[in-house]
Amino acid sequence: MRGLLSSAVGVSGVIVCSIVLLCSGDLVFLWLFLELGGLCLIPCFFLSGFSHFNSLFSYIVASSISSSFILFGVLYSDLSLFLFLGFLVKFGVFPFSGWVYDVVGNSNWLVVLCLSTFLKVPFVYICFFMGGSFYYVGSLFCSVAFIVFGLMFWLNTPNWYYCWCQVMLSSSAGLVLMGLCISLDILIPFFFVYLVWSVGCVCVLWSYFSKGVFDGLLSGIGFKFVFYFCVFFLTTPVSLALFYKLLSCYVMFSCGLVPLVCWSLYSVSEQWFLIKFIVSSVVPKNSLNVLSVV
Repeated sequence: MRGLLSSAVGVSGVIVCSIVLLCSGDLVFLWLFLELGGLCLIPCFFLSGFSHFNSLFSYIVASSISSSFILFGVLYSDLSLFLFLGFLVKFGVFPFSGWVYDVVGNSNWLVVLCLSTFLKVPFVYICFFMGGSFYYVGSLFCSVAFIVFGLMFWLNTPNWYYCWCQVMLSSSAGLVLMGLCISLDILIPFFFVYLVWSVGCVCVLWSYFSKGVFDGLLSGIGFKFVFYFCVFFLTTPVSLALFYKLLSCYVMFSCGLVPLVCWSLYSVSEQWFLIKFIVSSVVPKNSLNVLSVV
């Protein structure tokens, strides 16, 4: 009961800090509410008891490092590179993704939900304070990130925490790159679409995770799960995933040819992995062994 109550307070704090952060007008308040929102997430680690200390430690260390970098960039304009590095660490852009894997893979879905949604609000400030300044560096980091996360689906996806982690990290890389290239009047509507899509995806995974569906007990998958999976994960006609991917493609087109190609390759890898999962879940393995994900 205490874990549930503290988690509810923590989520409320994350949401409030994210909203206030959108209304702040300078870097000092950005840093302040960014850190307050990060601290409010800590109680959510104890939703299911005290078994997530390792992931909590990784989260605190990564938050401390990114906070220090961002503070240096806020206080000294000549150190704007540190501000950019702080955002890269905060969003887990490759090669600073290790802590995100540790946190997502060893925590609960409430932490994953907050990391995937509300704690990504600060990316809109990239276009204010760094728009165009670090485009080539950001483009390099994010393009490599798309390729790496596309490969990680096939090399390191032991469970669906890690699968969503790769989806979330690729979205983070895209958001950072868009913040360097795109104006705010496009970023805000895109972020709200991303918010709705990511909340739906995490809720689908969260709802069915307790049923053992994602631990190999594929016989528990029914029509309802397949329907929601197709709506939020697969780019099928009239699905939210298709709308999100098309909108992402439109926005990524303004970020340069190389990032667009890398993002497209990642998207193909992601969709192929997800299609293999849903097909192998519905079709008996002895009938279609080639498409089995197990």
